[in-house]
Amino acid sequence: EILENKINTLYSQYRTKKPCLVLYTAPTGTGKTLTPIGLSKDHRIIFVCVARHIGMALAKSAISMEKKVAFGFGCNSASDVRLHYFSAVDYTINKRSGGIGKVDHSNGRNVEIMICDVQSYITCMHYMLAFNNSENIITYWDEPTITMDYESHNVHPLIHRNWKENKIPHLVLSCATLPSENELSNVYQDFRMKFEDAELHNITSYDCKKSIPIMDKDGQCVLPHYLHSDYSEISKCARFCLENKTLLRYFDLREIIRFIQYLQTNNYYDITNSFKSVEDVTMNSLKQAYLDILLEIDESDWKNIYEYLVNTRVKRFDPNTLTKTTSVQDVASSRYGKELTRTTSVFGSSNELSKEPVKNTGGLLATTSDAYTFTDGPTIYLTDNIDKIGQFYIQQSKIDPILFDKIMKKIESNKVLLEKIEKYEEKIEANETTNTSNTDGSVKTSQTRESGRMSNESEKLAYEINRLRKQIKLVNLDASYIPNTKPHQDKWVPNKQIVENAFTADIGESNIEEIMHLNIENNYKVLLLLGIGTFKLHKNARYMEIMKSLADQQKLFMIIASTDYIYGTNYQFCHGFIGKDLMQSTQQKIYQAMGRIGRNNIQQDYTIRFRDNDMLLRLFHKSTNNLEVINMCYRTILATINQTLSIRSILHTKRI
Repeated sequence: EILENKINTLYSQYRTKKPCLVLYTAPTGTGKTLTPIGLSKDHRIIFVCVARHIGMALAKSAISMEKKVAFGFGCNSASDVRLHYFSAVDYTINKRSGGIGKVDHSNGRNVEIMICDVQSYITCMHYMLAFNNSENIITYWDEPTITMDYESHNVHPLIHRNWKENKIPHLVLSCATLPSENELSNVYQDFRMKFEDAELHNITSYDCKKSIPIMDKDGQCVLPHYLHSDYSEISKCARFCLENKTLLRYFDLREIIRFIQYLQTNNYYDITNSFKSVEDVTMNSLKQAYLDILLEIDESDWKNIYEYLVNTRVKRFDPNTLTKTTSVQDVASSRYGKELTRTTSVFGSSNELSKEPVKNTGGLLATTSDAYTFTDGPTIYLTDNIDKIGQFYIQQSKIDPILFDKIMKKIESNKVLLEKIEKYEEKIEANETTNTSNTDGSVKTSQTRESGRMSNESEKLAYEINRLRKQIKLVNLDASYIPNTKPHQDKWVPNKQIVENAFTADIGESNIEEIMHLNIENNYKVLLLLGIGTFKLHKNARYMEIMKSLADQQKLFMIIASTDYIYGTNYQFCHGFIGKDLMQSTQQKIYQAMGRIGRNNIQQDYTIRFRDNDMLLRLFHKSTNNLEVINMCYRTILATINQTLSIRSILHTKRI
């Protein structure tokens, strides 16, 4: 709300005076995408984004507030723009229902928010300019860094064209990982060359209301003070974090308290100088004080501090330390003092050890021994090799070989039946399709017979399809194999203690039955029985619809997704894995991936579990090769450079 008011103030000040470029940076899950709804009170908005589903999410919220919305997806001309009923000016009345019938989509006088993809921006821009002055329009470009982490992409020419042909003088670039003002100086200069005397405004916020701990592959919490024994490196790291305060949400408060306690107890630093009163001690102030302390510690003391803290660091997911305690914060109380209290979670002190020590797995084995560490909500595993990770979890689920064989036989039997059904349906479609000739000699295809009834052959095929559908067998999995059910916890949780807030899937027989009726690969069906879904480009669109619905309702235990799905997904995840194969991803894309976790509720336990420790070093240091910056500047200034070169060429010719 504060950011929205600030933007409104800026535009009320400059709307009739000067063009304006706004760099709007805020953490994921803080409502940036909803900002256009507030801006539409006094302005017309063109919302543009590479990811169509982000625009659709905005549309749902805007329509619920009765905003007048239009859509431009895949538009080649103004005739492709579609108005929502709220936006319609000219329309006919349906005589039966009494509601709106046919809409004239060419009249967009009422449109408050135009939602479009990158391909359609220029078309939608001209559409909006036909009914509004450019000074009263704001182009809101959401997530402009999408595709910018690729050296080349088929979207890049479209972005270049949009920037070159843009006629809207008020532009907002909104992103959680937007490059800094200095890094985008060329973008601003190019904007000013097009819109004279354009103003640049930078709106930045950060969120410290949550602690979302980052874990390495061994299940140890990661903070800057664990990364470097060299004080000069830790100083660089702290300064980078001060410049990028969105990282503060990933600083584990328990580890910060442990750090401060050790320094205070051993007279390395007096924390009391940092706070005037007890009321000043908040999560936000502690995290900022932590960075200040890193920069103020005596360099000669750092080696001793570092060695002690690293050598006494506790693995968060050590199964040998689980006790009857039900609070993650109780771990802090038992190990580091008694600063924090809470009532739900999973990790206890080392007072009661398991009789037989269990190997630490770093919290990876989600379907067996580590399942109880996945608390409060679903988990997302981000990887570009979805099938490999899915197969890993099937193998690690420890399903009895005899039972697994029976399940696979049922699935294979169902697959044969589904293939037959598919062939019969294709035959019916062919039988019921009639071809007629157009006046120009081309063939016109009609999907409906003139009589309105199926042929005798098609009726026989339909009867056979119904008979085959009845033969499809429902496949179930024993509860002891489904992560975090009571039988599963009895089997896998150390000391057989029930973890009350351990999260489990709730898919339901109807969804399982429908998935079993889909013609998809067998491994996806087995994964669903375990409560695991996948987000990738599936041939079967219905499978993706079911997965998105289950994810939206938080019915899945885990989702395995590619990085193509990280932008604009508002599903609530409490835990996440960053896969090893994402090592080549840019720093900004890793931040976007991390932003999928902990988007909504505050009082829950969160973790981000990295599968490659080398990736962690890149999180807290300035990137030396920021591909997003290179691409954003290159794709925008190219037009001006070409124009400048052209002018120089003309002047040179005249002189000759």
